Amino acid sequence: MKWKKWLENWDMSSLKIRTPFLEMEFKPQEADKNASWDLYIELLTRITTPTITQRAWR
Repeated sequence: MKWKKWLENWDMSSLKIRTPFLEMEFKPQEADKNASWDLYIELLTRITTPTITQRAWR
């Protein structure tokens, strides 16, 4: 079973947030899905570099 189908079986297709001063419901649209995929790929393929110390410049 795919993750999306499993979430739909439990009626988990949106996120509802309720606080004393705020109430909102987030239902991801296609643009949200595309943006999250782009961010995931960016973080997955990011190359980190070590910090260059002053000693390395001598």
